[in-house]
Amino acid sequence: MDQLQAQRDQLQKERDQLQERMNHLEEEREHLQIQTEQAFQSVDEIDKICDEIWHHANTIHLYSLLSEEESKSITMKEKQKEIIRTTEEILNII
Repeated sequence: MDQLQAQRDQLQKERDQLQERMNHLEEEREHLQIQTEQAFQSVDEIDKICDEIWHHANTIHLYSLLSEEESKSITMKEKQKEIIRTTEEILNII
């Protein structure tokens, strides 16, 4: 009978340890879920920022092309070409 009680106590102790481990794993899962949601939100924000940068760079590129064509000054044309090259690099990065 003492042996059965000892086994029961041991099994109860193991069950408590497993329950504790399961609770810990559940907390870790919840923490990882929160981190995953935050990462997705960050990606969405980064995508929005990239879209906005692309739009502005594209607008600058277009205006530079138009200004270059209309400009009569050689220095102004060179500056516009530099702006065009820079915005093309930005657009390629995005």
